[in-house]
Amino acid sequence: MTPQEIFDKAYLGITGQGEASVNQDSHCIYLTPKGTQCGVGILLDKDLCRKMDDAERDGTGIGSFATDPVFGPLLPDWIAPNITLLTGIQYAHDSAAIIAFNGSNFVEAYQDEMSRVATANTLTIPVIPQ
Repeated sequence: MTPQEIFDKAYLGITGQGEASVNQDSHCIYLTPKGTQCGVGILLDKDLCRKMDDAERDGTGIGSFATDPVFGPLLPDWIAPNITLLTGIQYAHDSAAIIAFNGSNFVEAYQDEMSRVATANTLTIPVIPQ
């Protein structure tokens, strides 16, 4: 996937989903039991997301998984060259979840955070289908 394709899929997927992917302790996870996914999780196979959630320690981000000897080889080959972008997408989701936990609208917060990611990576915001 190209950086723009990655960004579009995450942006549109999370916007359409309408809520953060958090566990019962309000910590962000790649995939919830009900199927809600985080900004990076929405780009990955659900079985892989479950394995990553099971193994995650202390908020391990996608960058740590990409260099992990067990998980690195399981990740798609477009992950490594786009790790900075993916880390930004992950941060946007997690930040928006915290903002929403404090009473704001998650989708608006996510879109605002993602606009910063787009600017930092010279990407465009996709048009949301009606």
